[in-house]
Amino acid sequence: MNIILEAMKDNLNELSNTKLSFETRSYIANVQIKLAEAFIQVLNAESSHKFEIEKNHSKKSDLKD
Repeated sequence: MNIILEAMKDNLNELSNTKLSFETRSYIANVQIKLAEAFIQVLNAESSHKFEIEKNHSKKSDLKD
């Protein structure tokens, strides 16, 4: 996740570079969109993983009772 955030940060710096052509900045913006989508997938996966852990823990607690 940190790699994605660092890449997004670097891309934002590049997007503000007016020396780059419009086409290059447009490409970077599209990459930024893909990175954001990947970041969301990571967050969803982590959330799902935490949910499964909590669900399994809850099942184990229920079995003990």
